[in-house]
Amino acid sequence: MILKINMKIFFLLYIISFSAYCQFHKPKEKKDTTQTVIKKEDIPKEEKKSLQKMSFFERIYFGGNASLFLGNITLISVSPLIGYRLTERLSFGPGLIYSYYRNTNFSPSYSYHLYGPRLFARYDIIYNIYGYAEYEYLTNGHMRSPHLT
Repeated sequence: MILKINMKIFFLLYIISFSAYCQFHKPKEKKDTTQTVIKKEDIPKEEKKSLQKMSFFERIYFGGNASLFLGNITLISVSPLIGYRLTERLSFGPGLIYSYYRNTNFSPSYSYHLYGPRLFARYDIIYNIYGYAEYEYLTNGHMRSPHLT
């Protein structure tokens, strides 16, 4: 019973873990709006480069997740990713996942490592709302418990 509760806590923490999204948006400068005549050269050009004008390296972005939970149940999780913008709204890329889980509530305690690669695809629907699909291939590397040896 306690194991089921601990696993539910583990997955809940994994789902709501700290997320880092590494992109920088330059704030737009405010113009003086007291002018009565607007000239063509006063209209600001769009700062965002079109995707066709971007080089391969300008289309790449980095991101991922990191989680840390310490106590009787320890969870350490890191999952970086690299994305590539295929179109204005569609991007995809690879990533890695590593998670360490240890539970000392039981005697003897046990721990294990999960790790592996992942592939993702992301489609921007509107600003800050997107659809996301991911495939992970995880391996349980080292499960340590005296009962399992």
